[in-house]
Amino acid sequence: MSEVPAIRNATDYTKNASMPGTLFPDGLVSEFSTDDFDELAEAALDWDQEYSQIQPGSFTGRLFQVCTSHMQINREYWSKGLQTRGSAPPGAFVFAIIINPEADTYFCGNPKDSQHLIFNPEGREFEFISKGACEMLIVSIDDTLLDEKKCPHWLNFLRQGGAPSLIPSHNGPYHRSGN
Repeated sequence: MSEVPAIRNATDYTKNASMPGTLFPDGLVSEFSTDDFDELAEAALDWDQEYSQIQPGSFTGRLFQVCTSHMQINREYWSKGLQTRGSAPPGAFVFAIIINPEADTYFCGNPKDSQHLIFNPEGREFEFISKGACEMLIVSIDDTLLDEKKCPHWLNFLRQGGAPSLIPSHNGPYHRSGN
């Protein structure tokens, strides 16, 4: 079994140079820690995003990232409130769960907590605000994996910005939760 080299951050890797036809670099495993929120924003491979610290004090951030050719899984932590603006990797649908937020969090202006699945359709810009320390699990999936013939209603629902809640609802499992 060959060892997968850890890549310090996204600038160390040229997107899919040796893997045409894939969205993400298969086998990439990276771990990154910093005291600079701009460096944390740049560390996530192929994300176009800007971070602004909105809470005073010393900042600490961490990103653990794992990729297959069609999926990117990130676990990200930051110690102070942040405003994040940007977009996910082109060609990817994004699902995210907030883990243990220490203060209020908002996605595209809507309050979110650990009971909500956050969804961002391919190509849509987003804004995420955490008013304190926050940890998230973020899964980006190559949109070619979402087969229109096998799940046309689900895919249409997602493209329109719907996302299921992680708590039961009287409206059924696919009620629209805002964004």
